[in-house]
This record gives sequence, structure tokens and C-alpha cells, in this order.
Amino acid sequence: MDRIEKALAKARKAGPRPQNGEGNKESDGEEAYAERDERSLNAGSADRNQIVALDFSHPAANLFRILRAQVLHALRSAQRTTLGICSARPGEGKSFVAVNLAASMALSQEFPVLLVDLDLKRPSLHDYLHTSLSPGVTDFVGGALPIQDCIRPTDIKGLEILTAGNPILNSSEALGSQDVISGFKGIRQQNPRMLVIYDLPPMLISDDVLAFNAELDAIVFVVEERRTKLGEIQRALELIPREKLIGTILNKSRDNNPFPYSPYYSPGADHPDL
Repeated sequence: MDRIEKALAKARKAGPRPQNGEGNKESDGEEAYAERDERSLNAGSADRNQIVALDFSHPAANLFRILRAQVLHALRSAQRTTLGICSARPGEGKSFVAVNLAASMALSQEFPVLLVDLDLKRPSLHDYLHTSLSPGVTDFVGGALPIQDCIRPTDIKGLEILTAGNPILNSSEALGSQDVISGFKGIRQQNPRMLVIYDLPPMLISDDVLAFNAELDAIVFVVEERRTKLGEIQRALELIPREKLIGTILNKSRDNNPFPYSPYYSPGADHPDL
């Protein structure tokens, strides 16, 4: 069993996606997709761009509280304060996980939380939190504003947001710039208790995450069932420093369970092969 199969063994059975109702086809693992775990739940399209963690009647709210407890345990055990949420490809649910995890963290009222949209080509967090796209990261990178002037409060007590700003093409250069490095270090120095959650760009479409990797204490990797190919997962995990990967989430299960989202979380501390 290779590295990715070990990492996701409890989240799915490795297998190919059916083609037009025919038998399964697989070529060197490239057409194999993440399959479901018995605990994984169905992804409802009605929840798109919703912060379900705030709705205590929503089945997924409790799942994010559980995820919050697991992530906090992993962060505290290593005295980490910056967390990146990433995926292999676009559309696999990383932004949904990032914003709902951040909201759930803020609800605990244990520490201030800053949610940062680093997907500078295709930002989305401003839509979830119903705020403007700019000012944001690209504004302080360009020198138009200091970083503190780009951070805004949200309607969620204890949660602030730094949006991406207007999209740019040279995103990896921006994320690796001294402006970004100094800006985020300054934030952490001013408030050492603050937890910073970064919504990162997809790993396999640019080198943005590699450019910013040094500023991340920990990373959670989001996989979409039956969409993310095993070969893509393998390549993405090879780009993530082993010591920073603290968990994997299997998102958007397509079983018949009526609940909409179930993050399968496998902490690296308990699964050394992750």
C-alpha cells in the first residue's frame, strides 16, 4: 500500500470512477478516485457558499466542532498558530472547509481568529462572509495600504478576515514577496494568541503554495470523493512537507446519508504514514 493509500485508508477504498455505467477502468492509478468512508456524508449543493458551522440545527455544524477540537489538539501540541487549508485541484471544497472551520474556531471564544484568502487568482471567501473583495492581500502587497488597514471584522465575534483583493496573475511572486512575509509576521508578533487560517490556492495548478510554504505551521489537505484522482493526491502530498501535514478531509461524499458534509480527519500524529 503506497503513501496515499495509507493516508486515506480509513476515508475510502481506492477505486476508479465508473464510466457511463460500464466497468471500472484504471491506468497506473491516474484514473482512481477517492472513495467514501462509512462515516462520510452526502454533500448538498444547497449549502454552497454557506457557513453551516453557525447553524446549530445543521448536521454539519457538529462535524465542524469535532474537526475544530481535533485541529486545535494538533496545533497546541506543537505550539502552532498558522494553518493552511489546501486541495489538489479547484472546486474540491477547501474554501468551504476553511471558512466553516474558522467560524467554528471563533465561536469557541478561546482566541482571536484571522481568516485569509490567499487564492489570489480565484478568491471566494468574500462571498461567504458577504464583504467586499478589496482592500485585501493584493493591496498591501502593492504598497497601497498597510496590512492592518486591509483586515476587517466580520459579523462573527472573534473572527476577522483578510480578503484576497483584486485578482492578479503573478500570484506566486506576490506570495513569496517580502511585503507578504513581513506583513504576516507583523500580525503574529502583535497578537501571538491569534490563530491564522489561510485558504490556499490549489496545489497542482500553480506554485503559489510552495512560495508561501515557509509561513505555514500546519496544513490540512481536502479531498473530494470521486473527483480527486489518487494520482493527483499523491502528487499534491509530495509537495507538502511531511512534518506540516496534520490531517486529511474527505469532502462531499455521495452516499445516501441525508447529512450534507462530513470531514474525515486523520491526524498525522496518529497516522505516521500520512
